[in-house]
Amino acid sequence: GDPLVLVASFGLKIDKNEWIPAFTSPDSDKLHDAAGIYTSVASTVNKGSEYDSAFKAVQVFHTFKNFKQAVAFDAMIQAKQPPFDAVAEITDNFQGQTYEVISDTNFPEYFPQA
Repeated sequence: GDPLVLVASFGLKIDKNEWIPAFTSPDSDKLHDAAGIYTSVASTVNKGSEYDSAFKAVQVFHTFKNFKQAVAFDAMIQAKQPPFDAVAEITDNFQGQTYEVISDTNFPEYFPQA
């Protein structure tokens, strides 16, 4: 089936260099694996986006095996269930949305040339 993606945006109250090791830790990998996540990507959000936070904004993309897993993981985050109770303390204006990818289109003319 088509991949399911959870996109989460939030202001990060701590330095991203402090957050990244926690996001990529073995415990985080176990949590992601148990939730059915097979790809995770994180990036800072450029100024000028519609996202609003007093802190530097981050987006995280998680790809799941099925819709049920994506919705369950988002619900766990929104309910601030452990370990997301601790995550809530370092984030601001958390927003999550689940999407189903139904078409994949590339625009190579916009990619940097080697």
